[in-house]
Amino acid sequence: MKAELVSSRQMAPEIRQFEFAVPEMAELKFLPGQFVSLSETLHDKKVTRAYSIASLPEGNRFSICLNRVEGGLFSPHLFALPTRMCAPTRR
Repeated sequence: MKAELVSSRQMAPEIRQFEFAVPEMAELKFLPGQFVSLSETLHDKKVTRAYSIASLPEGNRFSICLNRVEGGLFSPHLFALPTRMCAPTRR
C-alpha cells in the first residue's frame, strides 16, 4: 500500500510530526504500539525503516514523530519531502 505525506509539523528543533494518508483505503485500522515500515530507494539502494504510529486511528490517516538524524539515511529524506495539499474533508 502507498501512503502520501499530507502534512508535516515541527514539534521542536529537529523533531517533526508527519501525517500520512493512504488513498486506497477509507479506513486504516491499527492498535497502540503498532508500527509502519516506510521504504524508499535512496542512492540506488532500497532503504526501509520502521516507525511507531503516534496517532489514534482516524479515517485513512496516521502520524509518526521522529527526530532528524544528521548523516542518517532515512530521516533527512523525510524532512526534505514536500507535503501534498488535500481539500478539507471533515466538519
